[in-house]
Amino acid sequence: MFKRSVLLVGAMMLIAVAGCANSRESCSHAASKAATTIAVAGGELGFESSTASDFPLKVVKYHEKDCKKSFVDKYEWAGGTPQIVAAFSHPLKGKMTVWVIVSWSIDHSGAGVKGTLYQVYAYNQNPQGQLARSRLVDGLDEMTGIEGISDHEQSHFYGKTPAELKQLIVKLGLQ
Repeated sequence: MFKRSVLLVGAMMLIAVAGCANSRESCSHAASKAATTIAVAGGELGFESSTASDFPLKVVKYHEKDCKKSFVDKYEWAGGTPQIVAAFSHPLKGKMTVWVIVSWSIDHSGAGVKGTLYQVYAYNQNPQGQLARSRLVDGLDEMTGIEGISDHEQSHFYGKTPAELKQLIVKLGLQ
């Protein structure tokens, strides 16, 4: 069973999970590679650096039963290196879902774009029992935006924090 504790470190929320059924020590690869993890059914969802130049950050699941990891997703380079702003659990259409807020620093001043690009991802179990991205959330324009300047005009993204995102989820009727 996992115990979850939440730590605030600067602007980044880290959700650390302590205690694997096989003991955290036997899952030392998970602890050493993934700085941010969150408990999910049957294990932990973690975020690791990748050696792929196009996708510098990957999402993996560490399985509680055997502490092996499986690939879940990857975050691409988008003018800057992706950063995990927050990862937390919250319902999506009544089903518990892991929400991840990712940001990239962007500066394309000549094109009138400068600031922070945000993208929200949601993960839940698919019919095969694997953790997968929610197609519903992927298709929503409200789940991405720029805080700063976009098209030479001031731009705000409402969903930069877990509190803002939870309010947006309710506003969109996704609770």
